[in-house]
Amino acid sequence: MEPPRTGWQLNLLGPGRLVAASGQALQVGPKLMVAMAYLALEGPTLRMRLADLLWPDVPEMTARNNLVQLLRRARQQLGVELISGTDPVVLDPDLQVDTRALARHSLHGGIDDRLVHDEGLLSSLEVEPGSDLADWLSAQRERLDEQRLVMLRREAERLEDAGAYAQAALRVEQRLRLDPLSEEAHRRLMRLRHLMGDREGALQAFAACRAILAKNLRTEPLPETLALATEIARGGQLPEVRARAPGGPRLARVPGVVGRTEAWAPLEAGWQAGQLLLITGPPGIGKTRLALEFAASKGRVLRVDARPGDAGTPFATNTRLARAHLALMPDVPLPVWVRDTLSRYLPELRGPAPPAPVRSPEAFQRAFDAQFELVQATSAGLAAIVVDDLQYFDSASLAVGNALISRAVPFHAGPIPPHIAVYRAGELTPEQAAVLDRLVQEGVAARVDVGPLDTRAVEDLLRGMGLPDTARLAPRLQRFTGGNPQLIYETLQHLLDLGALHDPPEHLPLPPAVHDVLNRRLDRLSNSALQVVRAAAVLQSDFTPELVADMLGAPLFDTIHAWEELERAEVLLGTQFAHDLMLEAVRASIPEGVSRLLCRSAARLLERHDGQASSIARFWMDGGDPREATTWFMRAGEAAAAQFLLREAAAFYALAADACDAAGGADRVAASRAPT
Repeated sequence: MEPPRTGWQLNLLGPGRLVAASGQALQVGPKLMVAMAYLALEGPTLRMRLADLLWPDVPEMTARNNLVQLLRRARQQLGVELISGTDPVVLDPDLQVDTRALARHSLHGGIDDRLVHDEGLLSSLEVEPGSDLADWLSAQRERLDEQRLVMLRREAERLEDAGAYAQAALRVEQRLRLDPLSEEAHRRLMRLRHLMGDREGALQAFAACRAILAKNLRTEPLPETLALATEIARGGQLPEVRARAPGGPRLARVPGVVGRTEAWAPLEAGWQAGQLLLITGPPGIGKTRLALEFAASKGRVLRVDARPGDAGTPFATNTRLARAHLALMPDVPLPVWVRDTLSRYLPELRGPAPPAPVRSPEAFQRAFDAQFELVQATSAGLAAIVVDDLQYFDSASLAVGNALISRAVPFHAGPIPPHIAVYRAGELTPEQAAVLDRLVQEGVAARVDVGPLDTRAVEDLLRGMGLPDTARLAPRLQRFTGGNPQLIYETLQHLLDLGALHDPPEHLPLPPAVHDVLNRRLDRLSNSALQVVRAAAVLQSDFTPELVADMLGAPLFDTIHAWEELERAEVLLGTQFAHDLMLEAVRASIPEGVSRLLCRSAARLLERHDGQASSIARFWMDGGDPREATTWFMRAGEAAAAQFLLREAAAFYALAADACDAAGGADRVAASRAPT
């Protein structure tokens, strides 16, 4: 069966349409269209989930058989295999899907008029109200509409900035067809029509706004909308419609690694010996960049980051590692025992029965074996695996990693690619330090310490940036920053912002600490961007625009708009902080009362999203509610005990006791839980 070739298109916005490369629209039944839509929007999906969604009222085996027959008929009818894989199943990546294009435009800019029509996701599909499919469609339609609103708002702002008021007004009118209750969009349309010289049109836009609000919400427009209408009617000066997001030229990073010749040689020696490579040094010194540059010199690289907050949740880092490997080969065939073992911390792999609790050391050992099998099965074509921020590893993941490395070295003799681990000097726990020290002593690992740049290396760095008078600036910059590449970059960027980069003052105008530099950047953020980044800093790890919006109770498209500002300011890079120093600066900037409020919001968020009990407990504790923390620490202990993590379980129970004491004792906690 031939796979789809470039040019096949799946249009989900509107009634749903599959178009072959020839341009012919093909007849596709509603169940196949729903299956393709679900896979396009949700990604790889277990057959059980897809069958249950399409046939909710029939026995499981019948539903599974129906799915098999549906996919077989689709292959025969279309002559291509659009849906493949054993379990999970996936949509062919060569298929062009309009919702994927919409997501790209929403996050990265641009607009496509084919994506902004009024019809929603599979608009002609009739489904049973209250069913899982109906709920899923409703949620996805809302999410996709929000993406279209973001795209239209950004384009309207761009056109207005360029003075193209008529075109901007058309984009705002498209926004209002999708979201007629957006008073902000009504105000923008009023303003744009006024700027076009169409005073009557602006007042008609106000009248339409008032009528829609009265009909749907039984309310009057906001005072600012009324004030704008008054100014338009009087022909007065209009207020600014929005604060312009901060922006400006950014320094280009120098390609390659500067000043790391001495570090490269021992890395090469360790690589040739098949050892685990450990790269360590202080924050901002360039450890990760060195690791990635070295690994890339060998071929294709997989990078996985541990995150702040992992340490308190068993298998948190390993879960991220396992998902990164599965993303490389979503259709990888895994033995049943491997899937069952991994499903303890990867719920997407679970079958109809929940995984059995771990009740023996032998059963716990199977987690090591399953991870080894997964890495071995998904590493074809990988030259190296880089694991960053090892200091954040939780102890269970560290044990799994230690077992994998011990079995895999020397790397070049087996099926596991060489590993490079990066961590901050002085930030390992005693347990982590002992594990790594033992690996080095046994010759399993080679450790390379990365130090500050010397004056010559700083001069090479400045020369690579194309800066003038590097011989004079380099020694001063090296002394000022201590040779820390990240602080060098931040200092130069601030000089650029001040217009003093090419003629810096004799005394550099920055304080002698990176947090002060980063706080200046934070001060330039809008209020909405500051709220978003503070919420992300409280969550610390695995945050997304959707989670942050939920945590703040804010519209998703407003959160995405703030996210874009944070990326332009290089505070965030995707769903991570630009660097750990930035995370620390943001956390230090949060007032204590605001921090407690955000922690409580984070706890409720994770409760809604089935988060780890240990994380929920810590957020309740940091949020000043030890009574709630007691309950969740107990649940964390029970979960750890069920996985035979007895040391972790004991630690969680001890934290529950401390929280209970802080709450005023067991009787008081029990009383607070009693029904009234």
